[in-house]
Amino acid sequence: MARFLPPPPQLLASAAFLGVNAAWAVQIAYATPHLRALGLTDGGAALAWLAGPLTGVLVQPTVGALSDACTSRHGRRRPFVAAGAVGTAAGLLAFAHAPAMAAAVWPPGGGRSTAARAVALAAFWCADASLNAAQGPARALLVDGIGVTGAGALQVSAAVAALSAVGAGGGYAIAAVGGGVRTAYSVVAVVVVLAAGATVVGVREEGASAATSWEGAPASMLGGAARPPSAGARPPGVAATPPLPYPLTVPAPLVGVAGATPPPTPSVWHALFPAFCVQSLTYLAIFTLYIYATDWGGSLTSSPTQTPASAAYVSGMTTAIAGLALASAVSAVTALALPAAVAAAGVRRVWAAALCGFAVALAAAPAVRGRGGLLTLLAAVGVPLGVAATLPWAAVTATAAAERGAPGGGG
Repeated sequence: MARFLPPPPQLLASAAFLGVNAAWAVQIAYATPHLRALGLTDGGAALAWLAGPLTGVLVQPTVGALSDACTSRHGRRRPFVAAGAVGTAAGLLAFAHAPAMAAAVWPPGGGRSTAARAVALAAFWCADASLNAAQGPARALLVDGIGVTGAGALQVSAAVAALSAVGAGGGYAIAAVGGGVRTAYSVVAVVVVLAAGATVVGVREEGASAATSWEGAPASMLGGAARPPSAGARPPGVAATPPLPYPLTVPAPLVGVAGATPPPTPSVWHALFPAFCVQSLTYLAIFTLYIYATDWGGSLTSSPTQTPASAAYVSGMTTAIAGLALASAVSAVTALALPAAVAAAGVRRVWAAALCGFAVALAAAPAVRGRGGLLTLLAAVGVPLGVAATLPWAAVTATAAAERGAPGGGG
């Protein structure tokens, strides 16, 4: 297993993902039941969950552009990772303590519950926007400094996915132990700050004034020597990236989206567009599972007339959280096993098999009737979750590194 792990500097660069995924985990575990307990309907809770994909679509590209142009002496990525972590912690704490915050400023009466819902929704969106603001730059730290393509990119992406799964599993474990939404969210808020702090403090990133080019900044950021743009040397054992099997042109729809001027690296757009489409549909299915998993568990063990505060509902919700923790464990093992699986069967076969398995699991969900079935199904989806968290990002990393001249990117 050790051969799948990246060097310590890259582990530090990916530490932020542990906290980010712990935060997503407690959101998944508690957000829907907590919102329902505050008086939202199932439909209202589902609309609140639009925060994740909408802020992802809006925040990550915006923060990415700001990060690329950042001239801070602390680097281009770390200030955004730090700000995202602080915003996430604030959002988590405000969400968990929304009733108390509303009670502190609102007089008794019907308006207090409305104020609590407003605080919770605002905090929920703040946390999700901040998580997305931290994720993009944290991923860019890895892409900036990865220095390899092909198999190396897959191995590092697999290790990052495994670390992310550990964070998610820890978040679910914190939620399952008990203590309620306040305790779980407060603990994870601290984890988010500490994990992001490990990345911000542990990674040496050059300020933009010292090195703004791709080739000059990344290697020194992760402890190596700066690479001049003309350097074509490859680390021992790293093979050149094979040419892509089709001409590289910008697809017409993407030119329209990007504006009148084609993107500077059309091969990236073309090569990754099919993976982008597949991953978008995959996340549509994943979010469906995340939104309703714990509420579904509660409904399996309680009657329709019982509230989210009932003992029977809480028992089923805890079972679902345990199932999600199992899914994270399976996801971590899957991610670490992917380099060997891809070497044996190829990327397309592994990815397609995982997605087909995910579809079968989701189709079987309505037939689940007991705790055992719930745990089994949630554990099984850990395999496609591990694949979805690894293979697409490995493709992005390898393609970006090849396009921007990292070692291994040329013949």
